[in-house]
Amino acid sequence: MKLFLRPCLWWMFPLSLCMAEIHAQPVQPFEARYVVSYSGINMGEGIMRLKVDGPGRWVYQSTTKPNALVRIVRSDDAVERSWFEWVGNSVKPIHYQFRHTSGDKTLEDVESHFDWEQNQVTVRIAEETTKLDLPQGALDRLTWNLMLMIGIKAQSIPAPLTFTVLDEDAFKRYSFEPGEMEVVETSAGDYQARPWTRHHGSRTTVIWCAPELNQLPVIVAQSRKGSENFRMILKEYKPTAMQ
Repeated sequence: MKLFLRPCLWWMFPLSLCMAEIHAQPVQPFEARYVVSYSGINMGEGIMRLKVDGPGRWVYQSTTKPNALVRIVRSDDAVERSWFEWVGNSVKPIHYQFRHTSGDKTLEDVESHFDWEQNQVTVRIAEETTKLDLPQGALDRLTWNLMLMIGIKAQSIPAPLTFTVLDEDAFKRYSFEPGEMEVVETSAGDYQARPWTRHHGSRTTVIWCAPELNQLPVIVAQSRKGSENFRMILKEYKPTAMQ
C-alpha cells in the first residue's frame, strides 16, 4: 500500500480563499522544536510541524534526530506523519506513517489508511497487514495531540479528556486528567501551563500545555514505575506561513 501525494496547486484557486480556509481552522500552521532527553541525558532534537498539504488537506509531522555526539554511537531517526482533513473543529485522519531507522536498517515501519466511507482502517506493520472496524472520531498516534489542544481550548473549566486512538493495530483510549496551572521554564521562555496526565500501565505521561501558544505542549515527560525516562522541552516555536 502506497500513498501518492499530489503537490499543493495553489494557483488553481485564489490565494485569498486559501488563506481564508487556513485561518478558519482551530489550529494554525506552526513549527515547534524541542530538546529531547532520555534519563536526563540530552539525546537530540524533536521537531513538530503542522502545515497545509493541498486544498482541504493538512499534514502533521514529528521528526526526532539524535545530536552529533549520540550519532557517533547510534544514528537513529524517527519520522511520523499524519495526513488529515478538518471537519469543523475535529480532525479526520486520512493516512498515517511511522518509520524508525538506524543507518540503513529499518527498526519500525507502520502505516495506516483510514477509509471513512467503509468505516475501516487498513494497518500495515512491517510486512503484515490487518483490517479493523473504524470507530467514529478515531484518531491516529499523532493527531490526538492536535485534538488535545483543541479540547483544552474548548473548555471553560478544565475537565478530563478522552480520545480513541489507533495505536499500531489496536484502538486504545487515551485519557488525560488536568492539573493546576503553573509556571514552567523552557529554552523558549517561561510559560503559564497546565499539566495533563495520562496513566497507561506502568507508565505515566504528563503534558504541560500553554494557553499563550494556543495550548501547544511546552513540556512532555514520561516516567515508568515512578522514574522519569523521557522529557521533551520546547526550545523554539514559530507560526509558519503557507507552504
